[in-house]
Amino acid sequence: MRGVRVSDRIEQELEDHLGALTRLGGGFHSRVYLSVSRDSVVKVYRKSTGMHKLEAAHMARAGLGAFVLGTFELEGWDVLVMRRFHGAPLQSVDVVAALPNLGKFLRELHGHMANPINQSAIQTRLERFHGTLDTVAERSQLEPLFQTVHNALENSVFDGVAGLCHLDLWHANVLFAAPDNVLIVDWAKSTWDDPARDYALLMTGTFDTLKPEIAVKYALELATAESESVASRLPAQVALTTLHDLYWFLERDEAAYHSNFEEKLKRALLMLEMV
Repeated sequence: MRGVRVSDRIEQELEDHLGALTRLGGGFHSRVYLSVSRDSVVKVYRKSTGMHKLEAAHMARAGLGAFVLGTFELEGWDVLVMRRFHGAPLQSVDVVAALPNLGKFLRELHGHMANPINQSAIQTRLERFHGTLDTVAERSQLEPLFQTVHNALENSVFDGVAGLCHLDLWHANVLFAAPDNVLIVDWAKSTWDDPARDYALLMTGTFDTLKPEIAVKYALELATAESESVASRLPAQVALTTLHDLYWFLERDEAAYHSNFEEKLKRALLMLEMV
């Protein structure tokens, strides 16, 4: 999948505004740069999406407004400028040190309560995954995951209140500088949802470098520290998240689907066995 393409001319005009830029990365919707002279990070979104202001608003809602230095438009491109955080994507060796601070932040974030969890949205996602994954040769191996989500819906496991969630907790979005200095970045997808979904995403996207039993253990500990209700929904959310990942790979990169299938399924099944 191709990422957003920012022309050399626009990059030069950004440098005229912000000083020399070093590209850090990016994805389908944005490209990210470092401005050393201004000690800032610059995120350039696709033309005229308004995502720069939306992400800034999401950061403020999450209590991270101090990191937002400004937003502006440059010939239709949407630009978000943020204070640089002197950390690096969370590595497996730092997970134990990061857990207390990370867990505290997520509990506070999820404490911004809203309406009941949207179970019809869960049902819609599940039906979409059925539509694609029911056709694969490995479908029988996925039955425990599908059944777990179906059972959770039928047995009112998802009855609960939605909290403010990040919803994109893979390791590159969890920055670590010290045990008491951890920052979650990339707030474009943030909205109200089941807090257990954040812990499921953390397990599958950030703890995926850990041994499976350790990843499951940490995710369960974090969810339980928030509430027994959140912990009770975690297995179904891990099943749903795993189905989403496999669906996403199959739709966009079949080779990645096959290379990730066994490990993702193993971790999800281990979660189901350990609860």
